[in-house]
Amino acid sequence: MSFKDNHHKLISRFIFDNSSDAIIVFNDSGILDFNKSALILFDCDSVTLKTKKLHELSAAFQSDGSSSANKAEKLIEAAFSGEEIQSEWIFEGITGKKINADIILSGIADKSGGKSIIWVIKEKKNPFASFIDRTGLSEIILNIIPGLFFVYDITEGIENAILLRFNSKWYKEKLGYRSGELPPGYPYFFFSHGELERILNVYKELYLYKFADFEVNTIHKEGYDIPYLYVANYFSHNDRTYFIGFGIDISERKYAEHALMQSEEYFKNIFNTSSDGILVIDLDFKLLNANDAIFRMFDYKFEDIVFQNILDFIPESSHSYLKDRLRSLVKKEGVPPFELEIKKRTGEIVPIEIRSIIIEYGERKGILTTVRDLTERKMLEKKIFNSEIHAEEKEKERFAKELHDGLGPILSTCKIYLHSLNEMLEKQEDVLKVSGRALTLIDDALGSIKEISNNLSPHVLRNFGLVQAIISFTHNLESISSLKFEVHYNFERRLGEIIEFTVYRVLTELINNTLKYAEATLVIISIQLEEPLLKVSYRDNGKGFDLATVQRSSKGFGLNNIETRISKFNGSFSYDTSPGDGVEVRFTLNYTDPE
Repeated sequence: MSFKDNHHKLISRFIFDNSSDAIIVFNDSGILDFNKSALILFDCDSVTLKTKKLHELSAAFQSDGSSSANKAEKLIEAAFSGEEIQSEWIFEGITGKKINADIILSGIADKSGGKSIIWVIKEKKNPFASFIDRTGLSEIILNIIPGLFFVYDITEGIENAILLRFNSKWYKEKLGYRSGELPPGYPYFFFSHGELERILNVYKELYLYKFADFEVNTIHKEGYDIPYLYVANYFSHNDRTYFIGFGIDISERKYAEHALMQSEEYFKNIFNTSSDGILVIDLDFKLLNANDAIFRMFDYKFEDIVFQNILDFIPESSHSYLKDRLRSLVKKEGVPPFELEIKKRTGEIVPIEIRSIIIEYGERKGILTTVRDLTERKMLEKKIFNSEIHAEEKEKERFAKELHDGLGPILSTCKIYLHSLNEMLEKQEDVLKVSGRALTLIDDALGSIKEISNNLSPHVLRNFGLVQAIISFTHNLESISSLKFEVHYNFERRLGEIIEFTVYRVLTELINNTLKYAEATLVIISIQLEEPLLKVSYRDNGKGFDLATVQRSSKGFGLNNIETRISKFNGSFSYDTSPGDGVEVRFTLNYTDPE
């Protein structure tokens, strides 16, 4: 071979070996030769590539839907016949990666006189990827990632890791390290000694599952810890093993979590140590949560009432108001505190006061309600009320006694003197007439004193009890008016002094209203003792009135005063009337309440 031929051969071989395009030479027996670009394209070593058939390096089907094996056979046959074939082709690397390429097939004569095929493969690269390769844009992209990016080669183990790539901008800004200050390996450098065991566990997790996310404290150059969330991947390439990851500073999140935890702890302490009951319900009145005070207050366990409708524990008379109250809360309208009653597990009724606001509870709206047990306050109010009634009755009794024992004897003495004067002036008719009239007036005054004294402090009530006092009072009225009374009762025993005075004052006030306004001819009073309740009803056949109008007026017929008296005994009170239908009043109270 001449020097010139040898020179051309060397140049051809240099171009073959250093071409950026993959070149494969093959014949019927298989692959004969290939260049470095072919190894890179198919991501394999030379031994592996030589064992492959061409159809094994191709996708199963081409873009036109044809079988790669059938289409390759036709292309090769055409190339053997002397044609230069150009086409698009979809290859598949050893790792399964799809490769889009332009191919050129040419037939050449080999040493044995047969023909071989040169297959030139030019990969179709993404234009943007080429742009990145040419401009170094990959480094720009890494540095705009809002966190730490790193790639380690851990082929020799995590202890011998080699730092291959990182975004220097963020290591400087977040951790204070310049490029030259970062160690070439050993990722533990960034973590405190106390985190090493955790990092090793993460490495084991990566080895098993190829992926891990974890939170760990990362050391700033100045020596303080910064909490970071890392996401890492573990993969192999060309017989090397890599650890690639991304970390983001979660200091603000941790601070927010800590603040939230403190807030929740603060709320929890208030929630559980409050002497008032606190409960949370949803917008369907189902109980979501409650503190210990609620369960002590109503003698229930949490599991007894959680997710139960709280309306089941509240008298039905309050349901409508509570629903209206809920609608006002949802509309963000102000709602005042509200008093109602709740049933304990034992059936005992407990007076409470509630205050409510709308809150965000989890992912839904809830109603936070504070509950104050009013039992002691009501008992104290009742004691004060009883004391006031007792003092009032005692004062009336004292005043009546003063009238009767003080003014009465004086008038009686005057009457005696006038009788004596009459005896002395029997023949003087004019003087007798004047003295007779004076005697009549004194008799009227004595009767009025007796009546006023009895009204102020009814001696029948003090001495004989409620029933006899009402009978005596109505009997006296029948003698001086056209009004008739029926009094029905089922007991004659004495009740407590305060309750007897209260019921007596209520009934006499109702009778007074009937006399003044009703134009009635009949009043029916019923006093029934059904232990521990005293049930009273009052009905007249008068002309009645419009209840709503009277309640709005300043006059009111004393209804507010009557209702207030009854409420002090936790009693119920109802008033039924309309024009032309008379009046019916019903009230019930507990006669065993302490005085």
